[in-house]
Amino acid sequence: MDMDPDRKNAEPTQPDLSESSDSPFDKGLQPLDRLMQEHNLQNHDLVKVAPRFLTHKMVQKGRTGRRLTAKVQRRLLEAARQVTGAPLEWADLFNYRG
Repeated sequence: MDMDPDRKNAEPTQPDLSESSDSPFDKGLQPLDRLMQEHNLQNHDLVKVAPRFLTHKMVQKGRTGRRLTAKVQRRLLEAARQVTGAPLEWADLFNYRG
């Protein structure tokens, strides 16, 4: 089985991750990220004040737009309200419903 000599050293092609995909799981950067930057908050700040179980991974997914369930979105909303002291609504954090 002979290989084409030009292909032997060719670099494998990687998908372009810089553009937003049309994946139903990726919703793009969320308003939650902007809110956290404006208040100089880290993921840990939401995790430590959350009244219910919340992980750093959940917060990061919420910020970057990876699809979350409505339950996790509610937890993030509760934690964000508590840490900012503002009467935040769903649309203040997310541009989709889980």
